[in-house]
Amino acid sequence: TDEEMRRTLGEGQWSGKQVLGHLIDSALLNRYRIILGLFDPPENFPGALHFNDAQDSWTRVQAYNDYAWADLTQLWTTDYLHIVHMVMHTPDEAAHRLCPATFGASNFVTIDWMVGHVFRHTDFHLQEIYHLVGGPVPNGRAVAEAIEVLQRK
Repeated sequence: TDEEMRRTLGEGQWSGKQVLGHLIDSALLNRYRIILGLFDPPENFPGALHFNDAQDSWTRVQAYNDYAWADLTQLWTTDYLHIVHMVMHTPDEAAHRLCPATFGASNFVTIDWMVGHVFRHTDFHLQEIYHLVGGPVPNGRAVAEAIEVLQRK
């Protein structure tokens, strides 16, 4: 319910709505990173393509807690399915091209790594949301199926 998704994961942590909002932000940023990697050499990448230090600000300014849960899940589902669609149409030979992302000591990762990261990151945060509502975490299910279950709660 909307009320369940307004609860936070703990003191000073995000609510379920904010976690899903963070995934929406991440999907936008990671899709842009992948597209840049497909077409531009690393020396042409813009500088600030990370939001590690600004995640709370991004989440706060977009007021995700004020969204209806159903609207928020629809927004996320559409964005996520677009990433899946884009990846399905990305040539295999592009997997080793670099895209801009600061993880560890590097400012670049391969497109293949970024696609894997999108799925790992999403899975991690969906587990947080399932934890909030006390439901079992789906195991071995497609993320699209998991979010459909959340939409019905």
